Amino acid sequence: MPDVEDLNAPDTDPTTKPPMSRRRKWLRRLGFTALTFAGLFALFLTWVYFGCLADPPELTGDFPILEMSVTKSADGRTHLGASWFEERPGRSRIYLEGDPFTIGYSNATLTSHFMRHQEEALIGTVREFFPSLIAFSGIALVVAVNNRNLPDYVPVEYQHEILGLSRGGTDPFPQYGPRYHRILNYHAAHDISHWVWDQPVVGCTAFAASDAFTADGNLIIGRNFDFEAGRHFDTNKLIGLVRPLDGHAFLSVSWPGMSGAVTGLNAEKIFCSLNGAHSEDRDNIGTPVSLIVRRVLQYAGTIDEAVEIIREGRVFVSDSYLIADGKTGRAVVVEKSPGKSAVREMTEHAIIQANHFQSDTFAKDAGNLRYMEDGTSVARHARLTELVEAQRGTLDPESAVAILRDRNAKGGAALGLGNRSAVNALIATHAVVADATRGVLWVSRGPYQLGAFDAYTIDDFGSDNLPPIAADPLDASVEYTALQERRAFLKAAKAAFGRDGQLDTTTEERLETIATQHPLDWEAALLMAHSCESAGEPQRARDYYLQTQRAEPPFRTDRDAVAEALKRLVHEQTESGEG
Repeated sequence: MPDVEDLNAPDTDPTTKPPMSRRRKWLRRLGFTALTFAGLFALFLTWVYFGCLADPPELTGDFPILEMSVTKSADGRTHLGASWFEERPGRSRIYLEGDPFTIGYSNATLTSHFMRHQEEALIGTVREFFPSLIAFSGIALVVAVNNRNLPDYVPVEYQHEILGLSRGGTDPFPQYGPRYHRILNYHAAHDISHWVWDQPVVGCTAFAASDAFTADGNLIIGRNFDFEAGRHFDTNKLIGLVRPLDGHAFLSVSWPGMSGAVTGLNAEKIFCSLNGAHSEDRDNIGTPVSLIVRRVLQYAGTIDEAVEIIREGRVFVSDSYLIADGKTGRAVVVEKSPGKSAVREMTEHAIIQANHFQSDTFAKDAGNLRYMEDGTSVARHARLTELVEAQRGTLDPESAVAILRDRNAKGGAALGLGNRSAVNALIATHAVVADATRGVLWVSRGPYQLGAFDAYTIDDFGSDNLPPIAADPLDASVEYTALQERRAFLKAAKAAFGRDGQLDTTTEERLETIATQHPLDWEAALLMAHSCESAGEPQRARDYYLQTQRAEPPFRTDRDAVAEALKRLVHEQTESGEG
């Protein structure tokens, strides 16, 4: 009798698997893969923590400063050992003396509240560029890995000073890593921003002149330090006198928690300041440039010694350094990238410095040429050249301040307040004028270059015996207050448009009022153009794009985008028969 098929018998085909069995197998594989990646990532984080975070240097010996307490004198100054701090809005003073650790510890202890605000501001600035937690954490990991060998490029004495900074006061942000590691890396903030972003969009402007160029033959220097990392760096800047055990005493304009320097004048009348630059020549790690400026101020007694210190520095980004000697009246600009350097001398007793390289060494550098086209350096250099030339034979500290405050384009053409093509774009955290021959440094109180410039000397530091240079009338004007309100409004409006793709009626009405009342505000006109185009109003958009062009956007990317938008609108209107 033939076999009869049992319809209830189980399927015994070995190639067929129940759907649930296949799903479980897929889930097991997925889980195994996820666990593998999680394990690898945990190993990576372990390596970052133990292999990439900077270890504090060994410290031997006795440091009496650790047993001392902060005291306050009748004049309002706080003291710790031989050091003292005097808080004054926009022009606080600090005197630091001793070995490297003592200088760092005194600095941090006396300015601990400033250091907290400064770190908050710096973290806030980074969060603006990397708003999500993932992006913020990601860039922090990238920097930590890239900078894992940073201590190898920092002289031991400065490591000890930074260790003192990390030990003074309490750590307000332990969640962001060990404090020594953070402060060490903050000294490379300028360098890291170049390395991450690859190109500075704005920068500093400086000049020096002497002999027949100045009213009394003295060496006069002017310098704007543009650094948009938060207003705290202006309102709480420090004018410091540092007397290290080794080297020269020096004046420095910087901020709390800073062992490095960006602008200063030493007891040998050597002035040094730093301007960002750009080159195709790059490296992954090196000495933070602020520490190179510090080394010049501490150890250079001549221009040749300063040039040698800069040339020997192993940097990982490009910058130029203005070096001036009040003893001789000579000034030079040292242009330096990771692999090359050049020295540019004065021409007829004057020298101008913006943010592009000008020496033959960098004449064909693709990065420098691209920056000259894209940024504002060439425009500022041209305007500064004619301003300095106009003072030939009469230049003095007061006229030098006036040059630093200039807000016009080449030839005196009007620009909107805050246009980045101006010498004074109202973004500086400090501005300085020096009579290096006399050894006097005048520093702006803020905001920007608008406040009075107070005088400081090494021999008479802490007194107010020399009169200040008067404030810019714009400082107390309705126009300045309106500018600050306008900047805040435009920042919020841009964020809203970027988020929603349109503006609400109230915001657009206020924006239109700003664009009408301030026709040279290219940012307001451009945002109105975007808003009109988004709302399907091509003719209004075209009008505002044209207004934007007339207001002279400082960066080529914006100029090109406006030109392309106008071309597109004309084409669309022609196609639709509206042109």
